[in-house]
Amino acid sequence: MAPAAWDVPQVAKQLPIFMDVDKAQRTPVVKLPGFLSLEEVRHLERTIRTARNEEGVFFGETSLLADASILSLCCRSRYRGGWHVSYLHTSGWFRSTFPDLKCRMFEAVSRVDAEQQWHLLSPEKTEVGDVSPLGKDSKITGLLADDVQLQPEKLNIAEKRCKAQGCNVRCAEYHVHCGPSPALPDRYHHDTDSLVTLDILLTDSSEFQGGVFQTLEADSTMNPVTWSVGDALVFVSHKYHCVQKVLAGERRVLVLEFWRGPECRCPHRCLAEWPYRACGKQGFTEEA
Repeated sequence: MAPAAWDVPQVAKQLPIFMDVDKAQRTPVVKLPGFLSLEEVRHLERTIRTARNEEGVFFGETSLLADASILSLCCRSRYRGGWHVSYLHTSGWFRSTFPDLKCRMFEAVSRVDAEQQWHLLSPEKTEVGDVSPLGKDSKITGLLADDVQLQPEKLNIAEKRCKAQGCNVRCAEYHVHCGPSPALPDRYHHDTDSLVTLDILLTDSSEFQGGVFQTLEADSTMNPVTWSVGDALVFVSHKYHCVQKVLAGERRVLVLEFWRGPECRCPHRCLAEWPYRACGKQGFTEEA
């Protein structure tokens, strides 16, 4: 039986499903310093490791090894070098485990979208105060702690607004680059068919060598981004970006893509086409 098609909100049909690639190159990467505290980063990673290693939670995963020889493939369990991705949105695990963090991410990308006037998550002429309950200079903290002060009904205003316009989390990916790790060398790589991407660095830059995140600008120059553990980067998904090889150490990043489509639960980065967004993996796609 074919997977059920997504019930597209009527307003979503009038909104963009992505930004034109040429226009996207003229947009900036917006850094949000200290988006997560060091304590929050540790809690996040500890929860992921516990779920995967002790609780047996299934995440879809992909791996790209630095050495693609037959020997390394056969010895994958002992091989350290490589680029490993776990799809934390599988079966709704990320949403159910970190609901406050997900709300905070919606608030952050909605605020940046309004400030930069990208108008990808909200209609044109939307003001910052319309998408963020705390205003332009707001900062929400402690979302992974037990003593969250902000009332939940205020915290999820941005998420509810996005969902009403057909914008949801496409994928929540946990990237682990173990040196020596392959690069993402394509200068023209972009997160095809997504609206906005949010990356959070989970390791201090002193813990690895290489792994520089770069964007290709409209003037054909490469712009390296300097960021620290807990910092977040928000950028238009169709902006070209790449990552250098990790030469030594370990680089870990949490990546969320937001798209005009249902919130995905499939064990991969969903490629279902607009407007139906019907994922081919039975039992994983959730209706909006």
